[in-house]
Amino acid sequence: MIEVSNTFKEAARAPVKVIRVSIVCEDDTYTSSNVLVSLSKEDAGFYFSTTTKSLSFKLLGTDYDLVGKNVTATYEIQSGNSWDSCILGRFTIYEQTANLEKGMTEFKAYDPIGMMGRVNYDAGSLNFPCTVENLFEQICNRFGLTRYATSVANLSYQINEDLYAKINGTTFRDILAEIAGATASVAEVNNETIRLRPIEMISAETLTYANLKKAKLEPKYGPVNSVVLARTPTEDNIAVTDEESIAENGKTEVKLANNEILDDDRETLAQPILDAVDGFYFYPFEITTEGHGWYEVGDRLTITDGTNSWEIIVSNISLSIGNGIKEVIKGVAPSETQTNYALAGGITKTIYNTEIKVDKQGQEITSVVSRQDQFENQTLENFSQVTQNINSITTTIQTTGGGNLIHNSVGYNIDSNRNLVGWDKTGTVSSETSPESVSYGAISGNQIDIGVSSSMTQRIIVDGSGNQLYTFSLRAKKSATGNAIIHLRNNIDDYTIEIPEGETVLWSNYSLVGIEPHSTYFDVVIQTDGAVTELSVTDLMMTVGNSTTPWVSASDEILSKNVAVDSSGVTVRSNTTNDYVQLNELGLNGFSDASGSMENVFTVNRDTTEVSKLKTRNQITMSPIKIIPIKSGTRAGWAFVKES
Repeated sequence: MIEVSNTFKEAARAPVKVIRVSIVCEDDTYTSSNVLVSLSKEDAGFYFSTTTKSLSFKLLGTDYDLVGKNVTATYEIQSGNSWDSCILGRFTIYEQTANLEKGMTEFKAYDPIGMMGRVNYDAGSLNFPCTVENLFEQICNRFGLTRYATSVANLSYQINEDLYAKINGTTFRDILAEIAGATASVAEVNNETIRLRPIEMISAETLTYANLKKAKLEPKYGPVNSVVLARTPTEDNIAVTDEESIAENGKTEVKLANNEILDDDRETLAQPILDAVDGFYFYPFEITTEGHGWYEVGDRLTITDGTNSWEIIVSNISLSIGNGIKEVIKGVAPSETQTNYALAGGITKTIYNTEIKVDKQGQEITSVVSRQDQFENQTLENFSQVTQNINSITTTIQTTGGGNLIHNSVGYNIDSNRNLVGWDKTGTVSSETSPESVSYGAISGNQIDIGVSSSMTQRIIVDGSGNQLYTFSLRAKKSATGNAIIHLRNNIDDYTIEIPEGETVLWSNYSLVGIEPHSTYFDVVIQTDGAVTELSVTDLMMTVGNSTTPWVSASDEILSKNVAVDSSGVTVRSNTTNDYVQLNELGLNGFSDASGSMENVFTVNRDTTEVSKLKTRNQITMSPIKIIPIKSGTRAGWAFVKES
């Protein structure tokens, strides 16, 4: 928990209170009594992974330049003639958006762990060999954080080589998550301090129904009595169990797949993890408080109705302060199919694996070459396997991915006018990267923004014979104001998802499962009314069948933030500018807005190349002559000489 005074807690639990919030940025302080309009903080995480805290706040005025600066957010409550405070955390601003019409600016920021997810790991950045504890200390030092000493499992285990040197797309947050998985803890930051927090077995505080505006409790999760360390896709698993607990309570399993730290010595490292989690249980829940503010992910609390008690574990916190205060706290139990806890919070990576297994007693040799692209709740597995025994040789090849009927489903692909390729739009529709959605479980890391009184439409061809069912799903973020509606419609059907006025959602899942078309097409239509101030969607997915599946791109396209491959060609975009290169059936074209407007700066079409500007370093050759530079002397300039 965040450390606050008892006076603060008493005042926070009062039904009526006077509050204020402040944002301190270097020498400037923005408060709710001057320019600070509203503030919201979101915490998300769980054990065997990391906690990410994000901050969003709005200031009156548009003349700010705060991107990259550190801020501290504080929540205060008046007690008598004084103010008691709760420091919500230190954050780094990564985005600001000015609304000229409303005369205000919105800022988005991450805590240090969130910022780690934006920093890629380069081989050699950390020193090996080292212990797990020393690896954690190196990350702390790199990001200027003070380590909070905690005793957790497997800290002294020796890592003999750089495990991440050849894993594409690894960030420092990825490595921290694997440390948390290996130590049966949750990695979290409180201001300037970072710790590996062990499993909490003792309740720190009791909440009565008087403290809660709403409360929802679900059936008990646990007790945990089995730990599985897995290698997939081969399902080469090492398991340790508490058989007595399993006989009494049934099996509750924690499964860690492809954790690089654990992989080389799974037989030794599994038991300390089970020792740490054995008997762990809680009641999944969702509560709305009076606005306390001091809870953190991993806190164990007790809820009581005066007669019965339920112990809970915090995994998500949403705190919003504007005209009033609202705090929603959740504890989400891992589902039985969610086995890759080490990758929770949207971490992605690619693992290449080659191995040969020899079973001398069984007279069998198995060789596997595999690649895995791993996401928070999805693993795309591609592998080939050859198994040889005395009687036969069996070859297996597996390739996964594709299957989405919606093209450009998260807005990666845009044209020279910044319009989404494949979508018809009215009003304002745009796309942007979305690390926030990933922290709430999205996969793609990109979002589509639909403005006020705007819409986007794409036609999907389907089987209208009545022999096929389809499922549509997406994640959405919407402000409380205005209505948003999603249609799947044709000339006969109109299936809808509505997010009405007054409902605020933060990357919630929505789906239409097992719908039957009575025509040969569906139009996917997403639209807003004139009152909506914010609607964003991501992970749009439409598949054949009657169940939802994790997001993937359409089977005939490869899309990411920088590269788009679809039926129109290949487009590669710059990370830092709007410049891009496009290859299609007409040739190779480069586009740049360096001149102030988007311009086709070079074209390669069969035997002709046209460029806006040409710079050569050494010479220009066109038989039978060549032009070479003379860079010194009294005759500096160009020399036209015969081609040798």
